[in-house]
Amino acid sequence: MTMSSTQTSAFQAAAGFSPANSNTLWTGIAMGILLLWGVWVLLSIYRGWATRNLDRSA
Repeated sequence: MTMSSTQTSAFQAAAGFSPANSNTLWTGIAMGILLLWGVWVLLSIYRGWATRNLDRSA
């Protein structure tokens, strides 16, 4: 559902930025969280591999 021009101008007046910029912000935050999670997973796997503590039954 798209916003009408009245809703868009009201949003921009209240927030100080456009809805498109808000979308970019939230998408960037989500991608940053996913990137940090991926780095954490890879570091955890590497630490397990380096110390030979990987579970062989998995």
